[in-house]
Amino acid sequence: MNKFNYVLVYWEDSAHLHFGWSPLEAVKEAFPDVVFCVTAGILMEETEDYVIVAQSSDQERTAISNTLKIPTNAIIKIHDLNVGKRHKR
Repeated sequence: MNKFNYVLVYWEDSAHLHFGWSPLEAVKEAFPDVVFCVTAGILMEETEDYVIVAQSSDQERTAISNTLKIPTNAIIKIHDLNVGKRHKR
């Protein structure tokens, strides 16, 4: 069994504008209704509260790089990318 679970995580993000002080109407018009994101990587951990996705990992899954911790309530869906075959070199 592959110990690396490759996924696409579709999620909704918050947005930030560098306005400083601005009229409320200008800020409301500047933001899209929803900011949708897609993250691809190795699913390192999944709990009721969050998932952790990493771009890279050592073979033992003890050290990871370029990670993102996404709150569960922001996740729209998780798509499994595993195909069950190993690439031979």
